[in-house]
Amino acid sequence: GFRPLGAYAFGKLGDHYGRKIVLWITTFMMSLACLTMFFLPTYAQIGFTATIIMTICRIAQSFSSVGEIISCDLYFMESTNPPIQYPLSGATDVFGALGGTAALGVATLVTMNGFNWRWAFLFGFGIAFIGLYIRRTLLETKDFSNMVAQITLIQEKFKLSYKEAKKIVKKELERNAPTKKVFYALLTIQCVYPLYYYFAYIYCGDLFKSLFNYSSAEVIHNNFFLSLACLFRGIAVYWISYYVNPLKILKVQLLISLMLVLSLPYLLNNISEPYHLIAIQYLFIIFAIHGMPAFAIFYKYIPILTRFTKTGLSYSIGRAVMFGGTAFGLIYLVEWLGNFGIFLLFAVTLFAYTIALFYFDRLEKESNAQK
Repeated sequence: GFRPLGAYAFGKLGDHYGRKIVLWITTFMMSLACLTMFFLPTYAQIGFTATIIMTICRIAQSFSSVGEIISCDLYFMESTNPPIQYPLSGATDVFGALGGTAALGVATLVTMNGFNWRWAFLFGFGIAFIGLYIRRTLLETKDFSNMVAQITLIQEKFKLSYKEAKKIVKKELERNAPTKKVFYALLTIQCVYPLYYYFAYIYCGDLFKSLFNYSSAEVIHNNFFLSLACLFRGIAVYWISYYVNPLKILKVQLLISLMLVLSLPYLLNNISEPYHLIAIQYLFIIFAIHGMPAFAIFYKYIPILTRFTKTGLSYSIGRAVMFGGTAFGLIYLVEWLGNFGIFLLFAVTLFAYTIALFYFDRLEKESNAQK
């Protein structure tokens, strides 16, 4: 729930002062929250205060996470050019998947081997601290630096304040840019992956419990290996994007995913063994619809002086709306329509995604035609 607030706050900061400072601040917040949770006394020691401190730390992580993700994405995007821009821009997705895998690995160790979860937060602090040390010498992205230089030039030429000069440049950038349409198309694309994630990890996890009497520990263990598939899938997709246009990759993903979704009611109605459900999980994660590896293409159509805010809001709102809507809506859809209800939710979401994807495809063709 705090992600959209963080996206707005850090978005404004990133669009005004640059990407580097947001990257540093959010990494510092993450490291401090991790270190606090490692040393946090137990409930038995300090009572409800432990709960309050833990909640504040989780809020800080949620608040800063979008700023860290988007600042990394934009830093790579605005500092490089295609084709290397596409795999580099996916670094946050790959390491995000790695973090999810590590979290499930720790959860497996905790539930099955009695591992002390606090050490995971100390490890997280160590990684963040190393990141802080490395990032202290980063330069600002070339695109943002060039924009600042342009604003300064207008400021000096016309004897204006920086704010007035920036307002002129911003208005000029947005004059011929379909900013609202791009934002809503990007928001639509950001809404899709949470549905696949929820279905594969949460809904199928509940099916393991109800159909095959899996324990929570067994579901977590199974999801750990599923996350490994998700990680390798991300690495493969970004590697391919160096050689194949990302929009072509997304079109192939869409075609395969459409075939999977069409067969979904039949697949779910004929589950008789655990491996049937495992196969469904892996297929829907490996061929999940995602904006990757084309986010660098999507982001460039948002003017640079509002890019951080709009990309952050589309990411955070898309996930908040879709995770919340799926968590509550899927229950009623399955209750009313059975497995066809799941198909219906996927079908509507993919229809909206297809419109958004081909909108960006048209923008890209028009942009290439003008070069």
